[in-house]
Amino acid sequence: MAQPLDRFSELYDGFPAGFQANLSVPLHNSPFELGVAAAWNSMGSQSEQVSVWVAQDEAGDDIYETAEMDINSNVYRYQVLARFRPFDRGFQIYADAIAGVQSFSTNTIITLDSNNSTTNTDQSVNEHRDFTAHYGWAGGVRVGLNSTLFIEGRFEQIRGGMAKYVDRNSIEVNQNNNSIQFNTLQSQTNMYTYQLGVTLLF
Repeated sequence: MAQPLDRFSELYDGFPAGFQANLSVPLHNSPFELGVAAAWNSMGSQSEQVSVWVAQDEAGDDIYETAEMDINSNVYRYQVLARFRPFDRGFQIYADAIAGVQSFSTNTIITLDSNNSTTNTDQSVNEHRDFTAHYGWAGGVRVGLNSTLFIEGRFEQIRGGMAKYVDRNSIEVNQNNNSIQFNTLQSQTNMYTYQLGVTLLF
């Protein structure tokens, strides 16, 4: 879960939920590690019914069918990390320095349901995307269930650069051409993230 901070929290009302995966490799037998991470958080989604042209009949008249338009806004983070993990037993703590890039995107997917049977994706459009750099630090605690499986809690403080993202309250669907109109917001993208998950040591 992400918690927007400062101006970001004033413009975006919510706590984006998602997933993150980290992979780190020890440097020989030292307590230091290097790694990479990727994360996804949903900044909101909505669905609208639209009419989609599918064919013409024998008389030359247009045939339309009802379809579902899904509008999804997401933030993706890709980062490298340098970790200090002093203990290698059943209870572990660590501290990370992190840096990377964030991508804020909004896309639409129109799904056509033909005769309420076979569902196929008719159209996917990237409506907006913006990138910014970020850096920060993180800390975590692991409790071992056995020698390889751990329960982990993690906290990150991220200092994000200036980025534009879609104002989810401004999204409107144009039924004439199945497009969307929206306004964008702009701010620094500072945030906290709170994570609970599992760790495998191998």
